[in-house]
Amino acid sequence: MPKTDDADIYVQEIAECYSMVLAEKHIEVTADSVFERLHIWCARWAPDFPVNLMRATARQAAAQAGRLSGSELVGQRLRLSHKERSELKIVTIGSYDVDRKTRKRLARDRKRKRDRDRAAQKRALEGRQSREEYLAAHRASRDQPWITLGISRRTYYRRQKKLWLTTGSDFEHVRSVPLIEDALLKDGRPGSQSIMRGSHCERALERSELGGCQ
Repeated sequence: MPKTDDADIYVQEIAECYSMVLAEKHIEVTADSVFERLHIWCARWAPDFPVNLMRATARQAAAQAGRLSGSELVGQRLRLSHKERSELKIVTIGSYDVDRKTRKRLARDRKRKRDRDRAAQKRALEGRQSREEYLAAHRASRDQPWITLGISRRTYYRRQKKLWLTTGSDFEHVRSVPLIEDALLKDGRPGSQSIMRGSHCERALERSELGGCQ
C-alpha cells in the first residue's frame, strides 16, 4: 500500500470487504472480528498503519453490517483515474475524474468504432467497396439531401422512386434533384398540396432539365 497521508482510505475499503465476507459466511460482524482480520492484512501490506486507527476503522466497518460503499464513492476515495481504470481493466468500481454517464458514452463510442472496423475488414476480405468508395460513387449518400429537406432518408428515396416511376427519367439523374418529388402525388399529377409551391417546383424542373419528361 502506498505510504501517503490518506492511507486510511485504503484500509477502510479493506475493512468493509472483510465485514461483507463475514456477513456472507454468516459469521457475526463485530469490531473485534473485523479487526482480527484487518490486523493480519495490515501486518503485510501496511505495517506502519497505527493500531488505534485500525481499531477505529474496524468499528466503522462493523457498523455497516456487511454493506459496501457505492462503486462511485469507492473510486472517488481511492482517487482511481479513468485512465488507470481502463489500463487495469477495473469494472467493479468507478473513477473520480469521469462519471458513470460519461463512461457509458465512451464505451458506446468505442464499441461503434470496433464495429465499423470489423465491418470494414469484412468488406475488404469479401472484395466489396469500402465506405469511402461507396460515398464517392453515390452523391446522395454523401450529400444527404434529406437533411436539408427535413425528411428521413427512407422518405427521400421513396419519393424519388415515385418520381422516377412517374416521369420515366433515369433514377440516378433524378436522385440529384431533391425538390421535385414534393410536387407529385400518387398519380403523378400536381395536387392541392403542391399548387402553392408550383413555381418553386417549376424552377427545380428547369434546373434539372426534366421539363420535357412529363
